[in-house]
Parts: sequence; C-alpha cells; structure tokens
Amino acid sequence: MTKLDPDRVVRLLGGWAGGTGPLYEQLADAVRRSIDRGEVRDGTILPPERVLAGTLAVSRGTVVRAYGILQEQGLLARRQGSGSVVTVHETPGPAARHRATPLFDESASTALLKAVPRSLLDLPAELGALASTAATADIDLQPEGLRSLRVALAQHITDQGLPTEADQVLVTNGTQHACSLALRALCRPGDVVLTEELTWPGLTDAVTALGARSYGVPMDEHGVRTDELRAAVERLRPAAICLNPHHHNPTGTRLPDRRRREVADIAGDYGTPVVEDRAYASLAFDGRVPPPLAAHRPAAPILVIESLSKVVWDGLRVGWLRASADLVGRLRLVRAVEDLGTAIPTQLLTLQLLPRFDELLAQRVAELSVKAAAAQVVVAEVLPDWEVAPVRGGGALWATLPGPARAFAAHAARAGVLVVTDETFAAAEPPDRALRLPFTAPEEVFRRAIDRLAQAWATFDPDQGDHVGVAGLVV
Repeated sequence: MTKLDPDRVVRLLGGWAGGTGPLYEQLADAVRRSIDRGEVRDGTILPPERVLAGTLAVSRGTVVRAYGILQEQGLLARRQGSGSVVTVHETPGPAARHRATPLFDESASTALLKAVPRSLLDLPAELGALASTAATADIDLQPEGLRSLRVALAQHITDQGLPTEADQVLVTNGTQHACSLALRALCRPGDVVLTEELTWPGLTDAVTALGARSYGVPMDEHGVRTDELRAAVERLRPAAICLNPHHHNPTGTRLPDRRRREVADIAGDYGTPVVEDRAYASLAFDGRVPPPLAAHRPAAPILVIESLSKVVWDGLRVGWLRASADLVGRLRLVRAVEDLGTAIPTQLLTLQLLPRFDELLAQRVAELSVKAAAAQVVVAEVLPDWEVAPVRGGGALWATLPGPARAFAAHAARAGVLVVTDETFAAAEPPDRALRLPFTAPEEVFRRAIDRLAQAWATFDPDQGDHVGVAGLVV
C-alpha cells in the first residue's frame, strides 16, 4: 500500500471547493473524481482526517463526513491500524454490462454493427484439404503455438520491418484474446491503462474484468495526441498503454510517422509497456502500411498484436502476440492453465495461408476500397448534412451528426436499423455526435440501411422527448 501525501491531495483536488452544496459533499465528489481518473488508486491510504483537514484549512468534521460518504459508496474502507484505504478493485460479476454488447445485437431487420468482411476462401475445399494434413502431421500441441507457425509468423513480422525471432511470438485465438492475455500479464487491480479516448470496447471490457481502469487520452483528426499521452503517463503512471494507431477503430485515423516515433519514445523513456493493435493496419487502400511501433525503438517495451481475421475471414480465430521472449514465456504458462493453446487444425490452416498473405491482402483491399467509395457516395447523397471522416483503410465510416447521436440511434432502432454511437467506443466521456457505419456488408444491404437511416433522420426531432414515428420501414 502507498500513502498519499496531503500536499499531493491538494494538487489533485485543485479548486474542489468552488461548487455548490456542503463542503463535505464537494470534498467527497472531488476525491471520487480523482479515483475515477485513476489518479488515486486501489489500496492507496488517504491522509488521516485531522492531517487533511489542516492541509485543506477545513474542520476535521468536514473530512470525516466526506470520508463517510466515500465509505458508503464502496470507495473507501476504514481498516484498524491502516487508516482510510481506497477500495476500487472489485471485479464485475457475470451480470455486469459489457460495453461491447451492442455490437452483437441482431434483433433488428437491418444492422450496421460489425466491420467484418466475409471470407475470401472456398472454405469447404480449404478445410477438406487440411483434414488429411492434420490427421497425419507429426505435431504436439504447445501452449505458445506450433514451432513451425511461430517461425513463419516471426518472418512475417520481420518482413513488416520489425526483426523478430520465433521465441518472441505467441499464437492466440485472435486479437481480442491476444489483448486480454497481454493485459493479464501487465495489469493488477487498481492499475490505470491508457487508451485513445475512443477505442474498441473489447479492450476496455478486458481492462475492467481485471479490476483495472481505462483512461481515454484525447485525439484529433490524426489519432491520439502524443503530447496528451506523455502528460497522462507522467501524471497517472499507467501499467500499460493500448493503442490502435493505423486505421483506428472506430474513427479510421492514421497516426503520422512523427507521432508513431513519439509513442515509441514514451514507451522507452518511461518503461511503460505499449500494446499496438494492428488488426486493421494492413487494410490500406493506398498501400501505406507503416512498420510496427516497436521498429522505431526496438529496446522499448512494445507488444504487437495482429491476426488474419480481417484479411481472410473473421471466423478464422487465430492471431498472434509479438513481445519479449521473457514475456512470451510467462504467457506460455498462462495458456497452459487456460486452454493448452490454439487448436492445431486452425494453426495448420494459418501456416498454409501465410505464404499467400500478399495475394489475399490485395484481394481484400480491392474489395473494401470499392465498397468504401460506394458507401461514401451513398451517405453523401442521402445524408448530405452528415460529416464523414476521410476513409483510407479499415472497414467502416465514421460519421459526425449535426445532432445527438445516442437519441438518434434509439430512434433509428425503432425504425428497424441498428447502429452504434461514440458512446460504445468511449473510454472518456463521449461527445454524443458520431456513429460508426461499417461498409463490409453487401452493397445492397448497406444501401438499404442508409436509406432507412435517412428516413429516420428526416423524422428525428432532437428537441422532443418522443420522436415522430417512422412508418413502413421494418420488414
């Protein structure tokens, strides 16, 4: 446990007494905000009431009542001999609401939820050929993955510009699994994990499941702001930084080379691990795919996660994590307890597909670039007052609305079409202005969904509690 110095409390709380209401309520609110921001962590011992009262120039009773409020809210425990200890480490149970849940709702007749392209392969033929290979292969299931596949993946990553050995590669069940494994190795209850202010909700769900806290770093039209990232590292001392810098999900931003180098320098300067999600990185319509962040500073603690899912097929649940050999060794033990490793037929199929990666990637990029162009034309045509960010890769448009996005999404759902707003992706407080519009569905499905959204938009009144109904749209 760490003791919080009274003078640091004063700096963290800032102008805490400038609001309305009793001082003890304002003090409790200010301490709670510092806990929510990750500035005061699980297990931290707050100053004794009398000491803090003297530092803040308030009565001891004010501090006692503020601590009492925090105790009632489950954020503070009074422990004999230890003092007042922050307690925010509870892990959510099975009934907890996960932020990624809206992405898997298929209750409406039309859903624009998943940025997942269909398979490029003739799967029955591919799997049929694989069956005989798997049955006769002289192979052992290893938690870290087949040696032959790890060698091939190490060469694949090396070809991307980051020299890699097989012992630095762990095979996983997709990028979500790789991300969860990395966080389990890096985080403890009460830790802070920095992300972009808008990020994949599966990441923040994984952070929450560990009893840690996500903190969203501000972004602009190029991606995460590295000046804000460095400031957050200095202030919060996070356990990890998780970023999706190229074809960011959901905004589609690309982090410029200068900022990519700055992220690598932040990792190296502070010794803070960075997890780079490259799930969409290779889906560049102009062919511009930068090397992994670790290539800018190889000695920095930077992990890389990737998969074939977005290039080949999302049902191919295989991915990989590139890290130091020591960390891979630690994760090998986790896999040995968790599931003994990724299924061998899946690994063998990946081993067969890797030599065809460039061919398959070219097919996927050609398909998605055509769909992206068509999607932009459709949205501009029927929803001209929506602002769509430039799309240079990935699988979705990011549209800013001239009105509240959450209320409109609820209105659109009643019209039979499902979309997700910035609230689903927000690690920080969302501005309530944007929607993600995946264009990976067949073009006729996307067109029908956008037409319905346009009809719903025409009947949407953001100033009314109940919005005008939309007739004849649900089929």
